[in-house]
Parts: sequence; C-alpha cells; structure tokens
Amino acid sequence: MSYPANTPGAGAYMRTRILSASPSELRLMLFDGALRFTRAGRAELASEKPDFEKLFESFTRSKKIVTELSNGLDRDHDPQMYDRMVGVCEFIYKLLIEANLERDVAKADQAIELLTYERETWALAVERASAEAAADGSAAPAAPAGSFSRSA
Repeated sequence: MSYPANTPGAGAYMRTRILSASPSELRLMLFDGALRFTRAGRAELASEKPDFEKLFESFTRSKKIVTELSNGLDRDHDPQMYDRMVGVCEFIYKLLIEANLERDVAKADQAIELLTYERETWALAVERASAEAAADGSAAPAAPAGSFSRSA
C-alpha cells in the first residue's frame, strides 16, 4: 500500500519503508521513482499547454535518481556488470537531458522503456537470488551481481 505524496503520514510511511528496505528493495524503489518522474515529465511534454516548471522538476528528479542508481553500484562485486550498468545509467541520463531540452517525447519514451527493462531485470535477479537463498537454506539472499552498496 502506498500513500499519495500529499497525504498526511506519507512522509513517515515512506521514511519507514526506506529504512526497513534491503539494498535490493531500495534499488527497485529507485527505479520506481525514476519511472514515476520520467512519466510525469513525458506527460507534460505531450500536453497541449505544458507546465514547464513541472516538466523541469520531473526530469530533474528523475536525473537525480538515475545518478543515484549509478553512484550506488559496487564495482568490486562484478566489474563487467558495473561497467555495463554505469553505461546504461549514463545513456538514460543523456536521454532525460535531451527530452527536456529538445522537448522530445520520443526520447522520454526511450528513457521510460530502458528504465522499465532495467527495473524488470533487477526484479527477476532479486527473485532468483531469493529462490537460491531459500534452496540453500540461507537466512538472507545474496545481492545480485552489480548490486548497490547500502552506504550509497
């Protein structure tokens, strides 16, 4: 269950949710946030009378989240996966800049498509790691390759 952002108690709920989430769950939340803000920016681009302040704010927030997705990666875990993921994040960031500056819906759509794909891939990796941990009798699943460090 999630609260709308302007509902009383939403801040406390989100704070609790973040503080109790595993690093893998935090990454999913970051993808969800990037998707939400990119979709909001895209909606402004596609509207007849876009609110340019909302447009800018949406893409700015999405870019910050994509930066966090990149900065939180652990290179030591899997250097090859790390390089791939950083490249994907940099490309998505570039698409967000161009969508905003060029008022290009197609670039926003491409960013949404990539974010969705990466989110789904991560969710499957987390699911697989959980299943493997359950099969091994581990208490907690190992983070998938290219995972985020908790301190990021």
